[in-house]
Amino acid sequence: MNLNEGQILAGAEEQLKALFGEMPDFKDFKVLRGKRLDASGRATDSKIKVRLGKGNLNLWLETTAYGQPAKLREKAGELKAALKSDPKAKGVLCAPFISQDAAQVCADEKLGYVDLCGNCRMVFEGVYVVREGKANQFPERREIKTLTGLFSLRASRVLKVLLRRLDRPWKLQDAATKAEVSLSEAFKVARMLEEREFAGGRRGKFTLNKPEDLLKLWAEHYKPREHGRLQCYTMQSIKEFEERFAGSPEAENQLRGKIMYEQTRANALGMITAKTIALGKFSAAEYLAPHVNYSVATIYVEGDPSALAQQMELKPVEKGGNVELIEPVDPWFLTDRCGAFGRWVTSPVQTYLDLMQEPLRGPEAADAILKEFRTLTQRLWMGEGVSYD
Repeated sequence: MNLNEGQILAGAEEQLKALFGEMPDFKDFKVLRGKRLDASGRATDSKIKVRLGKGNLNLWLETTAYGQPAKLREKAGELKAALKSDPKAKGVLCAPFISQDAAQVCADEKLGYVDLCGNCRMVFEGVYVVREGKANQFPERREIKTLTGLFSLRASRVLKVLLRRLDRPWKLQDAATKAEVSLSEAFKVARMLEEREFAGGRRGKFTLNKPEDLLKLWAEHYKPREHGRLQCYTMQSIKEFEERFAGSPEAENQLRGKIMYEQTRANALGMITAKTIALGKFSAAEYLAPHVNYSVATIYVEGDPSALAQQMELKPVEKGGNVELIEPVDPWFLTDRCGAFGRWVTSPVQTYLDLMQEPLRGPEAADAILKEFRTLTQRLWMGEGVSYD
């Protein structure tokens, strides 16, 4: 539902009137619209006078229909410039919904905020009110479209590449080349990240900010996409099966030793021709950040899972299997695999996203990945001989 600024302003005034009306020393609430603040004609959307006890609180409101951190910071700059004409006034930003990231922008700028969902922060002299956790009742069409685009198949390639190196800026052309997408596609991803203040750049280079927050948001909107899935059963133990079929001489470098970057699409086993495979989900987590026990081995495979199951001498079953073979939709998915402890595994990013979709102990295992994410990326993608120059 999209609201115009008049509707946002009216709703914000109602929220503030109800908020201050609950205070025991509340006396009066008066709204003055369209008040000019300086000779240039700069004005806030509304000026409010609140009488609390023996004192007055002057609030200047600025509304915006967009609650993204970057947009809100822009509005914060305009409001702070207007406030210079009256140092005693307090600024309040208003939007249909203000997320935690956007709320942090308000706190950084020393401004209050109120949204139409009931979230607010008023920290002024003699006033301290903070209300958080109210769900967004006014999702923006533009915001929904942005998130859909940011986490699309092609865009996710760029995100995964950017998340490999957190220690240095990226040139977008380099990221596009690694992700096997066009420069224009990489640029769109960069712009969407900047809107949410997940990234920033200068002089043609681009740096990710708050990667953990980006991963959490991604997990909320992530939907696994598969060409095929096959449940199977093996008499071997899970560990024996993984060691037999997911190992590769090219993945022999240990995670905490010399880490390889080159991900040649080599066979996992000589008998399995023209196949690229990688352990996923709990199986991958066991080699990246072991935390929970598991009873089903997950293997992502390039090609028909049934053909590979036959080569692996696995018995397909409808339920109760201890091996699952998955063919991803995007062939680049397996290009992003890593070598860890002599096993091919999905990247920390993909492993985290997959585990967050698993019931039971999946989020617990994902949290272990997230806690070690910066260390894992440093060890996996910054090995000897690796260069993005």
